Amino acid sequence: MSVVALRGVTKSYPGAPHPVLERLDLEVSRGQAVALVGRSGSGKTTLINLVAGLTAADQGRVEVMGEDIGGLSEDGRTDLRRRHLGVVYQHFNLLPTLTAEENLLFPLALNGMERDQGQVQETLSSLGLEGAARQFPWQMSGGEQQRLAVGRALIHRPALLLADEPTGNLDLENAHQVMELLLQRCRQDGVALLLVTHSSELSGQLDRVVEIRDRQIHEAHRSLASS
Repeated sequence: MSVVALRGVTKSYPGAPHPVLERLDLEVSRGQAVALVGRSGSGKTTLINLVAGLTAADQGRVEVMGEDIGGLSEDGRTDLRRRHLGVVYQHFNLLPTLTAEENLLFPLALNGMERDQGQVQETLSSLGLEGAARQFPWQMSGGEQQRLAVGRALIHRPALLLADEPTGNLDLENAHQVMELLLQRCRQDGVALLLVTHSSELSGQLDRVVEIRDRQIHEAHRSLASS
């Protein structure tokens, strides 16, 4: 089953001489890790925002878990994001007034799920943050904050994880740790991953690499892991 399907999607911005995306097609299957690459301004973040329902396509169809996002109300899109999506950003986007433990509990509360303390402790351990439960984000290093952001995005077991340059603000060692954690957790739980990156080294670790070029998707690489 395709977790994400974009069919003939066109997206323009007012004043731009041409669409940023035009008649674009893309499918991502359950459990598949896909790197999204392309030059700056090619439309990578726009595509992520389309999938997340944060912006609307001018033409075409964007489906997540078989639901046409364009046919949903704003409340419907919000509900879909909460239930099926996890998002990791370059700038962490943790809630600064909440502890690490409370940041993990937050998406469970939003989804009306049981606040399972055992699950939170297990997640903190898997993130290498056993001693950081009571710390606030500003008391943590950049690598620790991004690992916490990964845990927060995955704790409610979404079908799809969107990651927009999640290692862009990290040094090489922390970037590798975060990528290893992302792939381990996604493959362990069968989560589809759509990850924006400029790093050929990082993108080579994923099942597929697709490039936005000339406003459309071009399959750049399919590894043996996805065969």
